[in-house]
Amino acid sequence: LEQISEKLVGSLELLTRGGRTAVPRQRTLKGALDWSYDLLSETEQTLFHRVSVFAGGWTLEAAEAVGAGEGVEEGAVLDLLSGLVEKSLVVAEATGEVRLRFRLLEPVRQYAFEKLDHSGEVATVRQRHASFFLALAEKAEPELRGPLTTAWLDRLETEHDNLRAALSWSLEGRDPGLGLRLTAAMWMYWRTRGYLSEASRWLEEALAEGAAVDSAARAGALRGLGYVLRERNDLRRSAASFEEALALYEQLGNKQRTADCLASLGWVAQYQGDAARATTLFERSLATARGSGNQAVVPSVLSGMAFVAREGGDFVRAQELWGEALAVARERGDLFEAATILKNMGYTELARDDHERSTALIEEALVLGRRIGNKHMETDCLMILGIAAALRGDPQHAKAQLQEGLVFYVELGLKADTAESL
Repeated sequence: LEQISEKLVGSLELLTRGGRTAVPRQRTLKGALDWSYDLLSETEQTLFHRVSVFAGGWTLEAAEAVGAGEGVEEGAVLDLLSGLVEKSLVVAEATGEVRLRFRLLEPVRQYAFEKLDHSGEVATVRQRHASFFLALAEKAEPELRGPLTTAWLDRLETEHDNLRAALSWSLEGRDPGLGLRLTAAMWMYWRTRGYLSEASRWLEEALAEGAAVDSAARAGALRGLGYVLRERNDLRRSAASFEEALALYEQLGNKQRTADCLASLGWVAQYQGDAARATTLFERSLATARGSGNQAVVPSVLSGMAFVAREGGDFVRAQELWGEALAVARERGDLFEAATILKNMGYTELARDDHERSTALIEEALVLGRRIGNKHMETDCLMILGIAAALRGDPQHAKAQLQEGLVFYVELGLKADTAESL
């Protein structure tokens, strides 16, 4: 990988072995690009420079936001891009989103970025790029727990490299406040799609770099870090993150997010085996949620209460609470929470020796988990299905499902779950 990277850095010097009788543009890649570049109009050249800040491609909307201004009219961007495509400098592709997507081949992008650097516009264009993708992430964030979950998760997946580029630029000291807001908006996507190690790294870096700016963004990033650490079984640090986020939300008077943090702390207490503290926190969360109109957290709170009941041996009460939580989650179109509840119900039926009902519930959870691309959910379901198959007397099927799940657990870096699967 290191050798490939070194070669890519100097990719403009590729093809240096052209015949000595060839014209200059046919001897080196840089010569070919120089020749093509000189054929562009001034406005085409300007847009060509500016789109070099994109990573992994871009849409027309993004090109208009980042490329327009100072010599380029927004309404002209489509025509200019079309010209760059016709001249084979920009690649245009239809995507599954039924929209055209553009990209630069990497050597061409490096060439264009050199031109942008010489123009003195790098800082301005980078800022526009980061601001555009911050707006996209903040628009997506409230949609990640509703009926449009899958569509928004897929859109963020498509733009993941651009989001990473915006984070890198902002956290290198250019705009740490923007970076903090961006991580606060993105943690749910990272958590759902299984980017747990990456999420932890970005969130911790953003919290360190943006310590003195924007209390609301800091609270959001802390809340996200708490969730990610909980998924990775680092319960002590998870609790500390939620506690700090809770204090900030209380200072800001944000009761909806206060309810979220109380519920999260309740789950941590439950995982730590402190049922009494978990119950108190869940009850406080439910009261705060209902008082602030925060219906989104209600399924998680009811599910937490069901967990406490189950651990106390009251399986009937646990299933009643999960049934109530599932109804609210489905009404809201919250696929993530619905899958989580179905998984917990299925695992409980396994403990009650109802292997058939357990399998039916877990298979439904697995379908929802796969729909939103949640690898952790998918892997948990495979493990439970494997256990159910073993208890039904089908060890070969059980082994296949456990092994499939084990691969994901190792990939996600979840050591406690890996141990349980083994």
